[in-house]
Amino acid sequence: MTGLSYRIHDSVEPARGDWHRLEAEGAHTPYQRLGWSEAYLAHVGVAEGIKPAIAVIHGADGAVLALFPFCVTHARPARIVRFVGGKHANFNMGLFARDAGRLLDAPALAGLFKALHAATGAQTAILENQPRQWQGFANPLAVLPCRDSPEPAYKFSFTNDVAAMLEAKLSPDARRKLKRKERKLGELGAVSFRRAETQEELRRVLDAFFRQKAERFAALGQPDVFAEPGVAAFITAASSVGLEQGNPAIEMYYTAAGERIVATYGAAISPERFCGMFTSFDSSEDVFRWSPGDLMLYHLIGMMSARGLKVFDLGVGEAHYKGGYCDEYEALFDTVMPLSMTGHALSLAYGAAAAAKHRIKASPRALALVNRLRRGG
Repeated sequence: MTGLSYRIHDSVEPARGDWHRLEAEGAHTPYQRLGWSEAYLAHVGVAEGIKPAIAVIHGADGAVLALFPFCVTHARPARIVRFVGGKHANFNMGLFARDAGRLLDAPALAGLFKALHAATGAQTAILENQPRQWQGFANPLAVLPCRDSPEPAYKFSFTNDVAAMLEAKLSPDARRKLKRKERKLGELGAVSFRRAETQEELRRVLDAFFRQKAERFAALGQPDVFAEPGVAAFITAASSVGLEQGNPAIEMYYTAAGERIVATYGAAISPERFCGMFTSFDSSEDVFRWSPGDLMLYHLIGMMSARGLKVFDLGVGEAHYKGGYCDEYEALFDTVMPLSMTGHALSLAYGAAAAAKHRIKASPRALALVNRLRRGG
């Protein structure tokens, strides 16, 4: 496609108008919303020295075709282009005008990477966990050389009868156990399942979330990823801005027994889809036995069905609680694009590491050994 123009911005501000237009009218995951990306860059980005490289493509008529929330990370001596969000974003994708797919072919995307190298001096682009399609929109970057991501995302689609759907997913015994646990939890106080809707309510939920995660990681003997520089401020900002209008970039849900918050769930949500980001639960003996996290998830599904969503996903990576509900997989791919001669060597090294990760994930014995080593055992 000829006649395209490429602009690489080193801050969010010059791209704000185009971002708003594509967010309102285009195809994108909720992890590429302006509020989500801006909060990440302002807190985690500043703490880690990450530099924005927001790439915007305009057509020959000047209309915006695509915006990519890229950034440049430094792993000395390399400078690497990645999507904004790091490990906190389950899905990475650009924001695209609805007709962009027919215009952004391989030569057009080659022009994008050439512009990125000229503007940032980065040696390679490593773009992970990209969906091949998003709610019916084919991701234009899938035309480039790529490989499957090491892990898929887990999801399911809502049916018109959510009660029947849940009956099909959970056995009668499992449903009876959940009801009994909810009754037992109710002995601590009236049980409620809610979304944080005021700043004061949000503060209480976030306080509980960070405390519960810290306790859980300490019990597992693992570092608390939510205590890393900038992370708490990022989550707080992304869940605060737009809260009063009912449209924050991260929505916080919680289960309470009386005044006590016993479980939380954070999610990025689009008009059609719930994307689970993180969850926590009270691990105290008087609460933990009643599975507050399982109860939170069960009721959250009902809340999202009532909201009219079409898809519910629990993010990338296997976990036991996902299997009971999720019967679909989100196919993801990684793109590694050398931007210089040095970048070719970096790309080869990344490819070898990714292939090793694939082999470990495919071997239950190897995966068990790695997890045991991570736990220090």
